[in-house]
Amino acid sequence: MTVIRTSIGEYAWPTNRNLMPWGNEPVGVDGCGWMLGEQPADMWSAYRYSDRALESLVFDGIGQHRIVKINRTHPGPAGTDAPPGAYYAVVLGFATILEQKPGFDDLGADAYFDRNGHILAIVRKGVTFTPDGELGTGRSCSWHFGLLGWRYKCSAWRDGWLHAKLAFRGTLFAVVTLVDHLLSMHLTYGNALSITSKEELPPKHPLRQLMQALTYRTDAVNYAAKVMLLDEKAYIRRATALTEQGMHDVFAFGNSTLHWTPMLERSAGRSVDSIVLPMNEDGEDLYGVLHDYVIRFLDEILVQNPYTNGSATEHLPSSAGDDVCARDPHVVGWYRSLSRRLPSGLPSEITCASLGKVIATFAYDVTAGHRHVGSVASETEDPCFAPWAWRPGELCGTPRQTYALASLMSLTSQNQPRLADDFTFLFDSEATKQLWRDLKYELDLLGKRVNTRNDAREAAGRRR
Repeated sequence: MTVIRTSIGEYAWPTNRNLMPWGNEPVGVDGCGWMLGEQPADMWSAYRYSDRALESLVFDGIGQHRIVKINRTHPGPAGTDAPPGAYYAVVLGFATILEQKPGFDDLGADAYFDRNGHILAIVRKGVTFTPDGELGTGRSCSWHFGLLGWRYKCSAWRDGWLHAKLAFRGTLFAVVTLVDHLLSMHLTYGNALSITSKEELPPKHPLRQLMQALTYRTDAVNYAAKVMLLDEKAYIRRATALTEQGMHDVFAFGNSTLHWTPMLERSAGRSVDSIVLPMNEDGEDLYGVLHDYVIRFLDEILVQNPYTNGSATEHLPSSAGDDVCARDPHVVGWYRSLSRRLPSGLPSEITCASLGKVIATFAYDVTAGHRHVGSVASETEDPCFAPWAWRPGELCGTPRQTYALASLMSLTSQNQPRLADDFTFLFDSEATKQLWRDLKYELDLLGKRVNTRNDAREAAGRRR
């Protein structure tokens, strides 16, 4: 990583996507780590490779949204196939079928945890690995000179718990970035929201102005993602070992599993009932603030001061229903067009209640949801922590793919405006401007509550 940072420049390293670095934890967790104040600035502790770090990666970090509760009445890895004692699972075994370039190991692993979030097992390629099983030995290769000249020899190795953990961490990082971040947040939700708003809503429509605040620079960012990340010789193809078919299959899988649901239903769907997930606790509070704002906003623009586009008589036929939110033809056209752009569509009935949930959920997705799946530079720092590509038997990622991944993080980490910034200049009426000021105030209060919670989490030995 020192070589990589020297090459791309320290100024380019994405501090805004490196919220909580791994490896600076004090001693006391699994008996590894440095005492407070003793860890050299340029050293990483062994904590990042521990079982506790893997648990924190899931229950405190980027894996929270992929936790499912075991249901043994259902078939499959999160059901009848789960090992005894498993209460939660993060199922990533599907990635094993993704085609890799020759010489690289397969992605894919399913991790199982007890009701307290402690790792019980990792199932990889049909083999179950456990913390008390064989750790395994790594493969090393080097040049040797003999009677036949220089030859490249590799040592023997044994697959074990260390290899299973590496495969799970690397697969989680890859799936979160490719499926949950790039495909879902950027190319599906953000893309659909931005394009639909521009096509279906007049520039002066208040809902168009709100969407402009939520999708600022989305078009430019997504176009850059297409050029820099998705093209055949772009960064993702260089940072992974996926072949063209492998890339096709991972996005096909993402589209087949991308089902839009309101934010609170997602939290409930995770069924995590024995541990408080920070994503649920903080996220539900944020969603509540956004939902209250959206309901007040809709009341202002559709009830108190409905947009008429120059005609006071413009409205949908009475057959549209009595709900006032179904009477604005621009809003209805926007809603239906947005639904058509999503793999699973939106609720068919257009009411103020459904519209409030949809807009608030999208507001959450393109802000906090994107932040959750996009703050992954901490996982990139160490090539041996969560690589996207590695060779069989080795316990670190390959140099070329690691360099490409670090460069990708740096090139896609420009600072952007925050939801709590002042966007009142986008709104025409004083009423909608004041609603945004009220939102900013509520977000500031929420930020203070989250900081207090983070202090308590850190005091309890969890990550902020």
